[in-house]
Amino acid sequence: MSALIPTAAMAQQYWDGSDTTSGNGAPTGGAGTSLGGGAANWTNDIYGATNKAWAGGDAAFGGAIGVHEIGSNYQYKGSLAFKAKF
Repeated sequence: MSALIPTAAMAQQYWDGSDTTSGNGAPTGGAGTSLGGGAANWTNDIYGATNKAWAGGDAAFGGAIGVHEIGSNYQYKGSLAFKAKF
C-alpha cells in the first residue's frame, strides 16, 4: 500500500486567471491555461495575497467564467473544485 502525504506545496490553490500579480484582493478567475503553464496565475488564498505557479495539488476555480486549457507537462495529484464564488 502506498499513501500520498499532502505537503504545503500541495495545498489548495485558487485560479487567478490572467492576473499574475499578488495582492489584488481576490482570485479573479477567467480564461487561460490553468494547469502546467508555469505562469504565476494561481494564488494560495482567497484574498489573492500571493500568486505562484501551479503546485499540483487541489485547484479551485471561481470568479469570472472562462475557458480553461490544461497545459502540457504537468502533474496533477489533487481535486478540482468549481465554485460560484470564493
